[in-house]
Amino acid sequence: CEALKEKLTELIGSIRDGADFKWSKYFLQLLQFLFDNMLSNENSLIRVLSLKVICELLIRHPEQFNDYENFTISKLLEASKDQEKEVQRGSDNAVSLSIAIFSPKVCLQALQFLIKLNDLSVNQVAIKLLTKVSNYKLALNKLKLIKH
Repeated sequence: CEALKEKLTELIGSIRDGADFKWSKYFLQLLQFLFDNMLSNENSLIRVLSLKVICELLIRHPEQFNDYENFTISKLLEASKDQEKEVQRGSDNAVSLSIAIFSPKVCLQALQFLIKLNDLSVNQVAIKLLTKVSNYKLALNKLKLIKH
């Protein structure tokens, strides 16, 4: 457990320091590893550190998430139901970053998924997604008015 904490902490530092992202072909495996630890590790610190790695990746390498946006949002929403407040806060932060980074189309897809779930615990996220989609629509309408 201590070794995993150290490796996750090192990974956060490497990503922040701008280390080469040569292992991008293994991104899905890394993401799956982080999600597995985030959702099922008994140690809450490991779950929090996994979320921090995901946040750093979202900030520094958002392009790596291009094929995994919906997958990412759904896993982060699962983590928001964790019993530990620190994990919930980390999940909320990661979801907020995802919403800021991912396209409005992806946010709309995630919103549709959330509505189908009918889960009250994710309503705040649904409102954030709806806000992003609404702001995008408003911006598009303003552009159309300017062009005419």
